[in-house]
Amino acid sequence: MREFDLMGFAGHLADLSIAVEHEKIEALTRAAVVVETAAKGLIGHDENPAVGPYPAWAPLAPDTIKEKTALGYVGRISAYDTEYRTGELEQSIHKSINAAGAVVGSASEVALVQEEGDPAHNLPPRSIFGAAGFKSSQKVAEIIGATVVDIFKR
Repeated sequence: MREFDLMGFAGHLADLSIAVEHEKIEALTRAAVVVETAAKGLIGHDENPAVGPYPAWAPLAPDTIKEKTALGYVGRISAYDTEYRTGELEQSIHKSINAAGAVVGSASEVALVQEEGDPAHNLPPRSIFGAAGFKSSQKVAEIIGATVVDIFKR
């Protein structure tokens, strides 16, 4: 165990404060990458089962399958490439990290409609972000927990 005089302890706390902030940002970044990867990994798969409060993705409507087939938007990832056409939705998913936390999301209107559904256009919700967050929660907890333990070992 280290021993400090008063000034030495004050200096140690200052150094620790800087290190903790750095470690927090690093942990948030690693956690956000896990969720971002999970979100992107849902796109294009026809069968995404229910996870937590998020229902399984509804199958595509026959008219949607017909349209996607005619446009050549099927068969690249799965049979019907649910939620995948040009890759734009997947590319719109990003992470943002700052001292207050981390967010994984998209500014795409398509992403919002997919997440929440659109009853006016008979589109059921197909959660990308909620489901990805829920699926990733154990790994995120491990990342944050390990960081906290490492900090207290200093």
